[in-house]
Amino acid sequence: MQHLLTTSVSLAEFWPQFLLIALCLVFIIFLLFLLFRIVHRSRKEKKARKRHIKQLKAQGMQIMATMKHINGLPIPENANCDIYTFADHIEFHGGNMDMNLSRSKIVGITKTTDFEIQHQAVSSAGGAILGYAALGPLGAAIGGRVKNRTVRTATTYLIITYRDGETFKHIGFDAGTASIEALQMENEHKRLANGAVSAQIDL
Repeated sequence: MQHLLTTSVSLAEFWPQFLLIALCLVFIIFLLFLLFRIVHRSRKEKKARKRHIKQLKAQGMQIMATMKHINGLPIPENANCDIYTFADHIEFHGGNMDMNLSRSKIVGITKTTDFEIQHQAVSSAGGAILGYAALGPLGAAIGGRVKNRTVRTATTYLIITYRDGETFKHIGFDAGTASIEALQMENEHKRLANGAVSAQIDL
């Protein structure tokens, strides 16, 4: 009888420890399961992206890059946007949206910096427009970024200007680490334009 009482007391003393160990094991197994799901999903997404890029290349894609959207597309500012260039159009994929821009509408593609934009001047009906104002809402967005920046370092942008009816509009991206691709897109546009007049303005 004394032995049974001793055993019962011992189990009662160690039961919280057993419970803690069991909970820890369950938590570890749950974390491992989550890690497996994340790794599996990441691999699945990478494979799907590779297949997608392969299909795009088969369709004639020339240059691809991922940049942060600033202004000009119906997606949030700073959203990552995949840009794919083709001989006759440019595709944008961002914010769960797919958008196409025909080459026939594109007036210019420029790789530039905020410093260069700030010191540019273009003529208009009201006189000279300096810097960011020349780009309208896109210029305002870039100007706001520069104003809020604490460290004065140049940021590279990709700016696509296109004609929408009788007006000109701009699509802007923060090129980030894709500055080489931005320059390639600018050179590609120049090559495809081949000296042709991008737009004619009747005064």
